[in-house]
Amino acid sequence: MSFDLQMSPLKIGSMTLRNRLIMPPMGSNLAADDGSVNDRYYSYMVERAKGGFGMVMMEVSSIAEKGYCIAHEPALWDDKFLPGLTRLADGVHHYGGKICAQLHHAGREAIDENVKPIAPSAIKAMTAASSIIPTNLPREMTNAEVWELVEQFGDAALRCKKAGIDCVEVHGAHQYLIAQFTSPYANKRTDEFGGTFERRMRFPLEVVKNIRKKCGDDYPILYRLSGDE
Repeated sequence: MSFDLQMSPLKIGSMTLRNRLIMPPMGSNLAADDGSVNDRYYSYMVERAKGGFGMVMMEVSSIAEKGYCIAHEPALWDDKFLPGLTRLADGVHHYGGKICAQLHHAGREAIDENVKPIAPSAIKAMTAASSIIPTNLPREMTNAEVWELVEQFGDAALRCKKAGIDCVEVHGAHQYLIAQFTSPYANKRTDEFGGTFERRMRFPLEVVKNIRKKCGDDYPILYRLSGDE
């Protein structure tokens, strides 16, 4: 069996991967308590690049301080995380790989017991994950909060670019915040971000536009979308 195609370079926008082997974003729970890149997470990611992957993808990485859904989730919401992210990107590049950060906000799936989660509408999570880790009834976001999160997604992407991370993936799947906005089951809003399909799609589209504005036309943006709720 020939693996010539799999091992051939792949171009995604301005980024060229050395091969078509990509390590997908998988929860490792290895980042520090505050979400910063520690030695454990650095070693885990860099070892995969050393092993030959064309690109390694970080697991869900929170763009907001209270938007995480797993313990030890990598954080992108403040400049204080830049040194660790830069070190991680440099380590992956040293072995010829590319690195992608997955921009994430859990929305109503957030697990912080001390914080009431936010969502497009005040509807409790009903996914398999929420049956294992119970979540609180979310609070409906104000219109201003939605626009603030659009900016936070863009800021997190710019932080990744400054750290040398090669591209970002917008997590619009698995019933996290962006998927909650696109879902007619989770989104019962009556403002510009809810109702028709076009209005439910406004939040993710504004997120992508904000990233593009802040990171430039040549910075690769990936998008993860669930095929079925």
